[in-house]
Formats: sequence, C-alpha cells, structure tokens
Amino acid sequence: MGREVNISVSSINLCLKALVEKGRNKMGNFSNNPYKLSYAYLFTPTGLAEKAVLTQRFLRRKMADYEKLREEIAALQQQNAQAHDALRSTQPNE
Repeated sequence: MGREVNISVSSINLCLKALVEKGRNKMGNFSNNPYKLSYAYLFTPTGLAEKAVLTQRFLRRKMADYEKLREEIAALQQQNAQAHDALRSTQPNE
C-alpha cells in the first residue's frame, strides 16, 4: 500500500491507527459483531462514497500534522546541533 501512494509504512500505520481511534475504520472481527446492520451503509455506493470523502479529508489533515511534526523535529535537531557546536567552541582545547 505504501509503495502505491509513495508513503512510508510508519506514516500509513499512524494514519490507520488515527482512523480507528476516530471511528472511521473498524478493526476486529466483523462477523462476530451483533450490530451488523448499523454498518450496512458502508456497503452502499452512497455510504462508501461518503466514507471515502471523509477518510480522504481526515488523512490529509493527519499527513499535514505529520509533516509539521517532522519539520519541528528537524528544527529542534538543528537548534540542538548549533547549541552543541557553540558549547564546544567556548570550551578550551585540551
């Protein structure tokens, strides 16, 4: 799946877990669920289309959050490296 959409496996896992938490996707054994009729709309063309649109919006938001977090981590790593270099330059050579 990741290769098809050019997304890392960890990103896909993050999004899938978030979808499950949000209630967009279900995990588990559907055949043992006593409330199957409440999920019936998922199999209608309209229900499936609606679900796809909602999931697409949700994934876009999650991927944007993921990219922001990656940028923040990179910036913090750069700040840390600069602080480390500055500290090293102030220490006397032994």
